[in-house]
Amino acid sequence: MKLKNEKRSERITAIQRFVDEGLASGSGSKTKEALFEEARVRLDAQARR
Repeated sequence: MKLKNEKRSERITAIQRFVDEGLASGSGSKTKEALFEEARVRLDAQARR
């Protein structure tokens, strides 16, 4: 079982990766809310692995 700080660090790293991907992709048509929801869903799916 991973320590709480390790899980937190992994989640922060994943979120940063999503932010970096978004910045690299340029402007888009999704709202901020839609982007955050997509990131949350992806992060939850990753956390379940």
